[in-house]
Amino acid sequence: MKLIRLLAAVLAGAATLVLPRRRPGRLGLDRAMAVLRLAARGGARYAAGAPRLFAAAGEQRQLLREDLALRTAEDVAGTLVR
Repeated sequence: MKLIRLLAAVLAGAATLVLPRRRPGRLGLDRAMAVLRLAARGGARYAAGAPRLFAAAGEQRQLLREDLALRTAEDVAGTLVR
């Protein structure tokens, strides 16, 4: 649940950075598309790891969650830096 909240917070923060302020120009559209691709990659990453996450128990589950959060954060940072 914490991971989903973290992902939602990251995406909400990214959306506030890329939403057009007054006139939607090409840059705003490009950034909005980058955020949509980022959300799709994050969802795909979660869906791909969900069976392992649900099957794992205890400490292993926590390690998988942390790994997913780290990969998502790296993806967000790499996308927003461009």
